[in-house]
Amino acid sequence: MHQARFADILQLSKTYVPDPFARVLDIGRSELTAYLSKFYKDVHTLGLDPNLDDGGHREVSSMDAVPHIVFDLLNSNDVAAWPASGRFDLIVFSEVIEHLSLAPEYVFATLNALLKDKGGILICTTPTPQTSPSASAQS
Repeated sequence: MHQARFADILQLSKTYVPDPFARVLDIGRSELTAYLSKFYKDVHTLGLDPNLDDGGHREVSSMDAVPHIVFDLLNSNDVAAWPASGRFDLIVFSEVIEHLSLAPEYVFATLNALLKDKGGILICTTPTPQTSPSASAQS
């Protein structure tokens, strides 16, 4: 179901950050991480502890080699709590922001602190609602 969308996000990522050795951060560990790992050699994830988190899109591929930074984005308003894990060339923030109950300015400030100062790229996507032809014809 998500395969085409993940492929599109990977292609977009490769367009803006074509270096396969770029340092990449995927927000929320999911099967998208596996797609990114097919091209990029240095992929990390950030989010809730995967051993305790039972929400979101669970990955089916093995992620044993992918380092994970445990951080709850709902704590983004506390600068002292921000992870100190270095800077990333690319951050992929796909279909996460709509689940957060915190002002997006805090979250984007956190992600900005994790992004390389010069040339860092943040890709942020949100889901597009699917409409059926009969629903779109009604007014």
